[in-house]
Amino acid sequence: MIKKAGKSIFIGLLCVLMTGMTIVESGYKFSERDINENKSYGTINIKIPFISDSSNNNIKEFNGIIEGDITDWEKDIVELAKQDEAESKSKGVDFRPYSLDTTYKVPYNTKDFVSLVVDYYQFTGGAHGLTTRNTYNYDFVKGRRLRLFELFKDGYDYQTKINNIIKQEIAKKPDEYFQDQNGFKGIKNKQDFYIDNNGIVIVFQLYEIAPYVAGIREFHIPFSQLQDGLLYKFQ
Repeated sequence: MIKKAGKSIFIGLLCVLMTGMTIVESGYKFSERDINENKSYGTINIKIPFISDSSNNNIKEFNGIIEGDITDWEKDIVELAKQDEAESKSKGVDFRPYSLDTTYKVPYNTKDFVSLVVDYYQFTGGAHGLTTRNTYNYDFVKGRRLRLFELFKDGYDYQTKINNIIKQEIAKKPDEYFQDQNGFKGIKNKQDFYIDNNGIVIVFQLYEIAPYVAGIREFHIPFSQLQDGLLYKFQ
């Protein structure tokens, strides 16, 4: 009996693990292409994430958006770095080499919907570097990148609900945020956001609602607070 019970437990556990593996494998496999350069004008350590399976046009479009954004950004900063280096030499002043880096994460990944977060870091010779957090929320059923309002039913006042949650969080640590005309007024029509397994994460860039030292600010909005208006059933 003990052996049978142990075997039953093992089989049950195996089924759970296999189910978990199935859930994980229901999403896409991400790979990355690295660009690593060390030039006189600066260093580049860039990762370009992409979905490995590019068998359909929606995936190709998604991959193209990411690669286009990163390579365009790299090209612009490298051009600026070369100009700055040449100008510094002509004036006989010291030149501080530039630096470019990207990191990324995939907080939500299913065959129907992917949320990708890419941090773009650049140092261009100032007092400190600057990071911009770009988010890519893509509906693979509709075949397009989504904005925040497109997650909700028409007429649903998601803005007020999200604004109230953010205001409550800011009120807990007001000293970390701007309190004057630069303070939080409300989310924008083109608000940065991403999805994770538990909710919607609202993103504010450096200096947007808080000083540089406070970093990029994020506010987690649980699905349970918005479920009556969501068009999507995130899991």
